[in-house]
Amino acid sequence: MIDYSKIRQRMDQLRREEQILLERVMRPPKMVRGSITWHGKQGECAESSPGLNRKVGGKSIGRRVRMAHLDWLPPLLEAYRKHRQSIKKLQAIHKEMVELADRLRYERMYDYEPTIAGHLLPVVREGKDGQEE
Repeated sequence: MIDYSKIRQRMDQLRREEQILLERVMRPPKMVRGSITWHGKQGECAESSPGLNRKVGGKSIGRRVRMAHLDWLPPLLEAYRKHRQSIKKLQAIHKEMVELADRLRYERMYDYEPTIAGHLLPVVREGKDGQEE
């Protein structure tokens, strides 16, 4: 038997987390995609120069970065990383909410069978591995 109270509490908690993340995702700051890498001639680590790598269409694209831009560029790269993390967290929340709703749905779902008394037969939910849950 399902504990409706715990599911309701968890759904409410997920809804609050979702609201916070939605506000963050709907108001994105300025962002730059990619990551800073340091390039230097082989054997000469003292003379390294910064570069920016990003993937576009499955290919890695590199750009040189001016030393003067290193003071304002990293926060924009971090903002992009945090924005992507927020979207992934939002997707995980949505997945869990759907799973909880699915559990509730199966608790109240029946198959109609005219040959049995009462005519309703509870639906048995199968797990991912084919076993009953």
